[in-house]
Amino acid sequence: GEKININQKDFGESRITIENNSMVNLSKEDSDRAFKESKIIQKALNNYSKFLVADLNFIKPVEGMISSRYGKKRFINDQPRSPHLGLDIAAAEGTKIISPLKGKVILVGDFFYAGNYIMIDHGFGLISSYSHLSSVLVDKNELIKKGQEIGEVGSTGRVTGPHLHWTVYLNKVKINPESLINENFLASLLKL
Repeated sequence: GEKININQKDFGESRITIENNSMVNLSKEDSDRAFKESKIIQKALNNYSKFLVADLNFIKPVEGMISSRYGKKRFINDQPRSPHLGLDIAAAEGTKIISPLKGKVILVGDFFYAGNYIMIDHGFGLISSYSHLSSVLVDKNELIKKGQEIGEVGSTGRVTGPHLHWTVYLNKVKINPESLINENFLASLLKL
């Protein structure tokens, strides 16, 4: 078999302060809620479809400034937390968010950490999610087109200010969303 070398990469760190301590050190009730919600998200991820999507060129879901990149080590109120495995794009409350690719909405919810939340199945084991929305404009099971407005930027859930937290999964593994916006990234990855 071939040898695959995995390179260690240092993505840097981000330190954030959340004034509301009950969002950081959870009460039993919030902790139970967050656990249940993580199971709901996991279950949705496990249902990903393998249907093929012809178009693999992602477009950026929102116009804004990248405020926290993928892979940063995280400290919240100086406590080490799991790394940031998504992309934060800062934009004003109410800025429109579009689907970067066509797909089907498989989950809509209002969650402890993620706030108003959408998960979209794009097929091919590719799923994307959108957190902290001020409004959600799609329903579960809705089929959506690339570029269709799905919601608006907000600051719901656990946040320090309005932004989109965008996560992309490939076969249930969180990958770097930024690399997907680069020209033909996935096609080259999958040698299509």
